[in-house]
Amino acid sequence: DISQGRAPDGSSNYDFFDLPTPGVANTSPPIVTTETTVLAPEAATKRAIIPTSPTHIPAAWNSDPEFNDANWLSCVGAPGGVGYETHPTDTTNYVSLITLDVEAQMDGVNETCYIRIPFTVDGEDLAEFTDLTLKIRYDDGFVAYINGTLLETATRNFSGTPAWDSGADDSHDDPEAVNFEVIDISEYLGALRAGENVLAIQGLNYGLTSSDFLISAELEASITTVDYGEDPFVDDRDVLAGLRITELMYHDPASGNYDYIELKNISDTAIKLDGVRFLDGVLFEFPAMQLAAGEYIVVVSDETAFRTRYGYGPRVAGTYTGGLDGGGEDIIMALAWPLEAAIMRFGYKDTWYPSTDGGGQSLHIVDPTAHPATWDDAVSWRASAPSPGMP
Repeated sequence: DISQGRAPDGSSNYDFFDLPTPGVANTSPPIVTTETTVLAPEAATKRAIIPTSPTHIPAAWNSDPEFNDANWLSCVGAPGGVGYETHPTDTTNYVSLITLDVEAQMDGVNETCYIRIPFTVDGEDLAEFTDLTLKIRYDDGFVAYINGTLLETATRNFSGTPAWDSGADDSHDDPEAVNFEVIDISEYLGALRAGENVLAIQGLNYGLTSSDFLISAELEASITTVDYGEDPFVDDRDVLAGLRITELMYHDPASGNYDYIELKNISDTAIKLDGVRFLDGVLFEFPAMQLAAGEYIVVVSDETAFRTRYGYGPRVAGTYTGGLDGGGEDIIMALAWPLEAAIMRFGYKDTWYPSTDGGGQSLHIVDPTAHPATWDDAVSWRASAPSPGMP
């Protein structure tokens, strides 16, 4: 259901369109803009400590921005990494990435290093953030937190609950460790707060006598906006996404005058039905009207007959011409002219459920949110008592 064409017309740029527009000018593609804010740069001032016992460091080290870490080791200025390197002549080494050397405190003593990186978030920006990214160089593993919230999907080379002396479950090769791993942690945007925050990292080495160690991190937030410009088809897109046929009474045992088609707006926004057309099965064009989110509406064979049976509760859009075939047929509901894209195109059959073929029951769609292509399948429908304009 996707077309491809020049966007806009006459340009050398090709784009994909979720709304096919044969015979109608192509619009320009949406402009996606991303504005990134570095909340905690790699060279940000940070504090680090190697714990020496289970009670050495209070649990609030990874959650409280105001935690007193004044007696921790200080890491100030570029490049910003915390770690050590015992083989500085190796082809790949960490010397150029380390500001705070913790070899004396860590090598042969503990595989864990606690690191606290304070940062500030502007309250107005916080409300607009759409993405959050952790960029980190690490040897060999780590567990990270924002204001005490565990970034579970960002944990590397460790499983379980970290202790004060935990080590990495595996090594991270030096050629990979020197490069940023970019991790999408947008699901943790809710962990941020206006004002003071802390990114806390428990760096993990693989073995007490490992020859090197490194943690160097950066935290970024971004605001992504999509500008569709002057899209003349915005209302049509809403209709394409939200309007569905949900019930068919196609062979009322008393008379075809009682037949009807029920529709529903399955989206969470009101849609304009102006000009929406039934082109096959029955003929009908909607007048200027809106359908609220979750609202039902019916198109009927004969409004007088319909009202005598179902009353004035159901909302009626109007009377179609032609009739729904009792033996089954194709239904085409299309967007307003000059667009030709079908909102729905499907066929029903009287053999699906005999009780709907003159037995007094109507066809009800099982899942109105399913893909429109499934309206062709008998399993997508069920037979039930008529309930026009109602769930």
